[in-house]
Amino acid sequence: MEPIEIMARRSALGLNQADFARLLGVKQATISHWETGARTPSNPDRLTGEIAQFERLHQKIANETMQVLRNVLDSGETAPVFVATFAEDADYWEADAQAKELTLPASFHRSATAQAAQEAESEYGIRVEIR
Repeated sequence: MEPIEIMARRSALGLNQADFARLLGVKQATISHWETGARTPSNPDRLTGEIAQFERLHQKIANETMQVLRNVLDSGETAPVFVATFAEDADYWEADAQAKELTLPASFHRSATAQAAQEAESEYGIRVEIR
């Protein structure tokens, strides 16, 4: 896996290096080294698999959010439409047991929510506000 791919996939998940490192069980400096090309992952297949698991969960959140938006928009709701996310990790963890178990940061949910909002805006041509 190329350094830019690691960085791009991490960023797409809404994760900073520290959160990504914590989720992968490595040090933040390790992520930095991977992303700059100073070091390569010792087990790239494992890294690819772990990232893919987080990407599937991220997509699941985006899909669920998009389904809620479709239900609202298909009912004839007019702009703007609102969708909720979390500002703080503790709020996310209180609302989602899996997020708490995995210690996913709220930024992960915000990123998936933004993805769904963009998709809904494109599909329906209507403004979606994130709160």
